[in-house]
Amino acid sequence: MEALVLLGGFAAVAAAGYFIMAKIDCFLERVRRQNAERENMLPLHVATSCLHAIPSAAEILNDMGARYPNVQCSLSFGQEREVIRAFDAGDADVAIVSAQAESGLPARWECVTVNPRSVFMAYSGLPVKTLDQTPRHEKILWKHQAAPFLTAEFVQRFCGHGP
Repeated sequence: MEALVLLGGFAAVAAAGYFIMAKIDCFLERVRRQNAERENMLPLHVATSCLHAIPSAAEILNDMGARYPNVQCSLSFGQEREVIRAFDAGDADVAIVSAQAESGLPARWECVTVNPRSVFMAYSGLPVKTLDQTPRHEKILWKHQAAPFLTAEFVQRFCGHGP
């Protein structure tokens, strides 16, 4: 009788272990697929020190993200020296800074006039307006790195040369 109870207990533990391992295997397979998808993603990182540039840049990046599902777009905002440092370190593919700013590395650039626009807060739908409505002259810096067609399209559209 004891042997039968031990055999039943062993069978129950084995069945539970098999069930748990099957669940873990499904979870790990899902993680592997997600990692493979991320590896196939093309990054486009834009950094700006110009508050006026955020609405236009965000609109362009949202549009590009919708048109190219394998593109991972990001927009960062910070002080000019932080933006230049990120650009020089390769953490940003495009930098939008003041017209007087200089990068420590060779980069292509173009001066552009940025007109102030309202930004809508995603979580509340409230418009954030700038008090100063004076157009700003900014410099857009870019390097052709991992995905040059993405960088070129962003720059052309931001500068008003593209669709």
